[in-house]
Amino acid sequence: MKKFVLSTVVLLLAVSFFMFTNTGSGLIELIDNWSQGDPSVPSNNEIVMPPNSTIEATTITGTISIKSGKGLKRYYTWEGATRSVVMWPRNKRWDGSMGMYYPGPGSHWLPKHNGISRGVLEEGQQHFKNTDDAMAWIEKCKQWVPLVYRDDGLLVAYGKALSREQLNVGVWQIMINGQKPVKLKGSNNDAIRASWDKEPYQRSIKLIYLRR
Repeated sequence: MKKFVLSTVVLLLAVSFFMFTNTGSGLIELIDNWSQGDPSVPSNNEIVMPPNSTIEATTITGTISIKSGKGLKRYYTWEGATRSVVMWPRNKRWDGSMGMYYPGPGSHWLPKHNGISRGVLEEGQQHFKNTDDAMAWIEKCKQWVPLVYRDDGLLVAYGKALSREQLNVGVWQIMINGQKPVKLKGSNNDAIRASWDKEPYQRSIKLIYLRR
């Protein structure tokens, strides 16, 4: 009888650990990410990064590198460490985005690196009717996380919430009337490099203006 009671208590404690603690739920999520591999991106999702591409961006937080897999997998490198997740594709538009996200359930990145054990991550397109609406959205985002953006609307947000052991990263492509912009106030073209750029970004912009 004592053995049964002890086994039951241990089982309940184990279930409670995995269900109700950040470490336990994080371990479950870590195993789930590993087991999924790299699923394909659903055709209706509006993403930013082509397969097997890289973005490097520098905000006031520092420099972050984001690498895409073949599908939903993303790799984040900061301060000498790399962690990965399988993103969750959105099945309906939320706050303008029909892209993908990862809410950072539990401490899913182990071991902890420089105080970070989880990532709250987003990627997608943001569509606007005009530049004023786009700039208003950018200003609103600045209240929550440091960010940089280019004249062509590629935007990367990168910040930390150390009290929650949390890395915040967003990769966005701003679209105006279905097209990438060619000039945005407050842009920093040198702060973001994308591997799919066909040529150095500054030169591309100059050529665009020369052709106009």
